[in-house]
Amino acid sequence: PAEQLPFADGVLDAVVTTSAFHFFDQPAALREFHRVLAPGGLVAVATLSARQRLQVPSRWKPQHNPSAAEMRTLFEDAG
Repeated sequence: PAEQLPFADGVLDAVVTTSAFHFFDQPAALREFHRVLAPGGLVAVATLSARQRLQVPSRWKPQHNPSAAEMRTLFEDAG
C-alpha cells in the first residue's frame, strides 16, 4: 500500500503515482513518500482534475480529487 511502502527511510530518488492518488489515504501516503525519499528526492503525482466529477464503481471508494490548493497543503503538511 502507498501508506506503507516496503523501503527504508531515505533510500529512493523518486516516488511516482499516476491515476491512483484519489484511492489513497492522501495525507498518510504523502507522509510515507516523504519518509522513503532521499534528500532532494522528487514526488510526482498525476491525479484527476478536481473540476471533473469522478465516476468509478462505488466499491472502489475513492478518497478525493484535491484541488491545486489542497494538493499544496497536503504536500506541505507531509513535510
